[in-house]
Amino acid sequence: MQSSKSAFTIIELVFVIVIIGVLSSVAIVKLNATQKSARAEVIEAFVGTVNRSTFPSIYTKAIRNDGSVDGFKVSDYLKVPQSITLSNDTLDTNICKTNDFGIFATTDLGVTIYCRDGNKTHPPILSFSSTDVNITLDSSYFN
Repeated sequence: MQSSKSAFTIIELVFVIVIIGVLSSVAIVKLNATQKSARAEVIEAFVGTVNRSTFPSIYTKAIRNDGSVDGFKVSDYLKVPQSITLSNDTLDTNICKTNDFGIFATTDLGVTIYCRDGNKTHPPILSFSSTDVNITLDSSYFN
């Protein structure tokens, strides 16, 4: 009777290690892209929430308060994500320049969030563009 030992050869082990290395490098690149995309989505969601609920609520209360927004805090109305740094959490009448765009916040992706002042019938609105009311990030932030 012949005794045979079953084992992996060095070549087989090297191939397995190379394949695992290639797969892990592809996974790391994909993970980084996914994380950046997720951060961009958080920023878009924050801007959308402020535009749809926070600013209208604050300005409704301001209308009852002789039109003044002084003293209202954005953080009283929603949780500001850690990736977003507000220029000033406490609102005042200069937070959004009249008929122009003021800087409302900056983000860890290098995105600036602008604010256009409201009027008697419309609350202010946030945007990613200083010249247009655009609430969608450029696709370059997702790559």
